[in-house]
Amino acid sequence: MFGYDVNRYHPDCSKNKAWILARSHEAYVKNYAMVFIHDENLAMRDMRTDPLHETLLSKGCVYQQRQGFERPGYFATHKDAVNEKMEYDWYGSYGNEVHASYPYRDRLDEDYTFGYPPHFDVIGTESNACRERAALFNMSYFGKFILSGPDAQAAVDYMCCSNINKGPGGTVYTNMLNNNGGSETDLTVSHIEPCPKTGDDRFYIAAGGGSSYRDMCHMLRVIDDKSFDCTLVDRSADYGMLSLQGPKSRQILESLCDTDLSNEAFPFSSHQLATIAGHEVRLMRLTFVGELGWELHIPSTLL
Repeated sequence: MFGYDVNRYHPDCSKNKAWILARSHEAYVKNYAMVFIHDENLAMRDMRTDPLHETLLSKGCVYQQRQGFERPGYFATHKDAVNEKMEYDWYGSYGNEVHASYPYRDRLDEDYTFGYPPHFDVIGTESNACRERAALFNMSYFGKFILSGPDAQAAVDYMCCSNINKGPGGTVYTNMLNNNGGSETDLTVSHIEPCPKTGDDRFYIAAGGGSSYRDMCHMLRVIDDKSFDCTLVDRSADYGMLSLQGPKSRQILESLCDTDLSNEAFPFSSHQLATIAGHEVRLMRLTFVGELGWELHIPSTLL
């Protein structure tokens, strides 16, 4: 029933009348169009971006939009990389002129095929780089939340189907289930430093950007229903998230910080604070690509 849950829309979208009007119009215009698996909207683009947006754009990044957030799709190298989005032209409706030249729209058209798009080999090269050497993913569109309070441990134990009671320094990838035993979401839960004022447990929760607001609503609903004495705070805009993955990720990260990254000192499914370029960064040893890797959770002001 995910497709019928209004909470799948972030408030930046659902409470934005301009977004609702433009996206509803585009949905109507494309009602009888062939919809391809990688279809992207042109309406209300660049609404939510992270500090690295322009940097990656200048390097040829072709962005996708999820929950109003621009996230990297792939890097265009097969022709001139002009991927800026233009103001929505309403497909020529309401007296608007259709953009005569729109490179980003043309880039999307290349992807609308049942065969191999021109950038198929580009993505293959990126995948091989991650498998053989290393790749850096910008995952800043993920949701980040802090759960704290006297009942914080009890709350995550109740909501998550994995064993979260790993103590400070532990990071667990887990599902959260509903009352029927079905999966509501999958995310990571990290037991971080206690609250400096109260000494209460604190957990740092990272959730996929496509469902992060809905995930937050689910957690808040459980906390309220079960009367857990804890608070959940949305810190998504406060942190960026880079994921360094691949067999050479340790070698690269060791050149940037003095933290011992060996298997013994920094085992899988754990996290530590480290200093990189003079700034404190939270490193999490996780992987979603099947290779050695770390996530870097960085204050947005430093990106």
